[in-house]
Amino acid sequence: MLISNGVNLIKKIVGLYPMFRNTLNAKLLSLFAVGLVPFGAFAHHGAGAHYDLDTKIQIEGILTDFQLVNPHGYVYFDGLNAKGGVDPWRCEMGTNLRRQANEDTLLPGGRVLVTGNPARREENMCKLELIEHEDGRTVAFNGRATAGATEYKPSNTIMTVVQNQGTGMVQSPTAERDVIAVTHSEAANRIQVEVPTEGFFGYWRATGIGFIGLAGVGRNSTVSFIESDLPQATAFQQPVYSSAGTTLLETFDARFDFPALQCEASVIDGIFHHGNNNEFVEESDQVIRWVYGYMDVVRTIYMDRDDHPQNLQHSLSGDSIGRWEGDSLIVETKRFNRQWLYQVSGRDRQHDGQVIASDQLSLIERVTHDQKNDHLVVEYHAEDPLFWEEPVTGVYRLSRSELPYQAYNCIELGGENNIRDDGTTIFD
Repeated sequence: MLISNGVNLIKKIVGLYPMFRNTLNAKLLSLFAVGLVPFGAFAHHGAGAHYDLDTKIQIEGILTDFQLVNPHGYVYFDGLNAKGGVDPWRCEMGTNLRRQANEDTLLPGGRVLVTGNPARREENMCKLELIEHEDGRTVAFNGRATAGATEYKPSNTIMTVVQNQGTGMVQSPTAERDVIAVTHSEAANRIQVEVPTEGFFGYWRATGIGFIGLAGVGRNSTVSFIESDLPQATAFQQPVYSSAGTTLLETFDARFDFPALQCEASVIDGIFHHGNNNEFVEESDQVIRWVYGYMDVVRTIYMDRDDHPQNLQHSLSGDSIGRWEGDSLIVETKRFNRQWLYQVSGRDRQHDGQVIASDQLSLIERVTHDQKNDHLVVEYHAEDPLFWEEPVTGVYRLSRSELPYQAYNCIELGGENNIRDDGTTIFD
């Protein structure tokens, strides 16, 4: 019944938006059905690609430092080795840790027992599962602290190390050595304008309703019907790739090529990833600005142009020109870099559902305010004549947020575990 309703909703979208009509085919039914299958949580760049999730290790040590940064935080500690000494260790934590962990739950200098999964390409590194403190507290992967949850007591070996070194000799590591990328954001220097609290513009975030097949908010959601005269949210599609697209996709390696590792986000993924708040405003009569809460992407929509300048340099967010069509904003974007766009579940597909596009990608979006639900409805139609055999279309929804846009300030600390030997990605 749900699948049938979903197909009817897609047909409704086609009727409302003529440019979708030629793309409705039998594949939509199977894609919609795939979208109904929930799947588990992953790290922002796929934990299994970087860590041996089938192996669990425990290291006793002395906590030396922590970095509560986006996309993922890290804890640093001096871990016991087989010779009774210590080696510097670091373990990756979850995303948006400032919602959970803080300076009161992670205390440098304390004795700890760390449980995690070892890194695949770097020694003395792990994906954190749990930190057990000697005062009975535990801190989990997501930063959540629980008092009185462990009976861990420091071993004689670690106490001997402390006595020999002295707690004052424990040195905090320099996190800079592990930095892969840092956000180069235009958002901090954007023109400040008043942000409406109602109507078409304002602060918006992913609804979590109907978001299936993409990292972040709604990854485990199910498609839900919303009482609305506007299109319903749909599952994101995996393209049918051409030989050129397949050839490049075959070389995609999640250990190195996932864009978050370069503190980058695509024009599609960045708008909803992890439910961060987006700022959507009229900067002037000629410019509409969309600032994505994930990776601080600043997207400029030019309302005073009819075409894309021929000599314009390509970029991740491309060049967007807009026009009003009734109550809807139509946005046409070209001049993209070759890039990763988003991911789908990948359960019955190769390449773990990664979606990539060439520099010939073009994107048309219709953005409409659903006043009844106070949603922004974004219908999209993407074509890539080099990498895809047919267009990719769909709908997603954003709901109004009372919270303002907050800078993401990405600092990727993956270190050599997440860098290809030649330092490149397939999108360079």
